[in-house]
Amino acid sequence: MRLSKKHGVNPSVGVCFWCGNDNGTVILFGSQPRGEKAPDRSVVNYDPCPTCALQFARGIALIECTEHPNDDDRKQPPIQKDHQATLYPTGSYLVIREEAATRLLEPGPMLDGVLAKRRAYMEVAAFQMLNPTQTGEETVASDLDNVTGEDDGT
Repeated sequence: MRLSKKHGVNPSVGVCFWCGNDNGTVILFGSQPRGEKAPDRSVVNYDPCPTCALQFARGIALIECTEHPNDDDRKQPPIQKDHQATLYPTGSYLVIREEAATRLLEPGPMLDGVLAKRRAYMEVAAFQMLNPTQTGEETVASDLDNVTGEDDGT
């Protein structure tokens, strides 16, 4: 690592992309272009913090995504990039139980993949149909008693 002449190791506190809380890491940026100081707090990956990881572990994460970066400077890296799509998470997610996933998806390769990976990426419109907290309307989620996302004590 090249040290910054002005800022040394140029540290920044790691922040969870999903909740915005400190994730217990310190990032050492060192020398930056034009001698810039690193931000005080930085999101550097999509790994959930311990609190969010516990939430994700409760079931299958449905992650809202767009096909373009969601930050002002358009530097957000994709969470997935392959021959089908390049996806950028918005930060919104729901966690559903496996039983709910089997009711939402037809049996087949897509359901098998979601159950194996324990996550699914969803377009904004589809995600909003499942997420009553964003739309404030009656949604598909009202029919899925197995949908979790808020701590319901189970």
